[in-house]
Amino acid sequence: MNRLRLSGEDQIINMAFGSTDIIGTSANESVIFNIGVDNVSLNIGDNDVVYFGNDAEFYSVTNPGGNVVEVEDSNSKVTIYVGGQGTIGFNDGEATLQMDAGTPKITDVTITSTPVNMSSIIFSPPSQQIIDAGPAGPSFNRIIDGGYADSIFA
Repeated sequence: MNRLRLSGEDQIINMAFGSTDIIGTSANESVIFNIGVDNVSLNIGDNDVVYFGNDAEFYSVTNPGGNVVEVEDSNSKVTIYVGGQGTIGFNDGEATLQMDAGTPKITDVTITSTPVNMSSIIFSPPSQQIIDAGPAGPSFNRIIDGGYADSIFA
């Protein structure tokens, strides 16, 4: 298993490989998962952002127990340990991920061991957008007033 240690600096990590434990800091961090990245785990804390490289309809989420959520599509699984209030996002929207009375919630939906399709959860329009850039992986753009402002990955 690989380990990726984040430095806590203002950074966005574009994950293109799997079998990795991501070790973060108390700083605000953003991680983007390319389509097909498998067997990755990370903690999400206050103001952290986790983005997936496809629309929400392609992913399901479950809670195998405790403060853990597993986000899966047909080719991959990402395990998120919920330690604060962060954001989980997709091409077509984002939502708040947090613990509530000992159980993970995405927006107002309690996550249980029964898979929930992410498209059934109410999302806000994305404040950050992942765009498929082909074989090089997705690019990441901040949206300002509905338009793309600055490309972070090209």
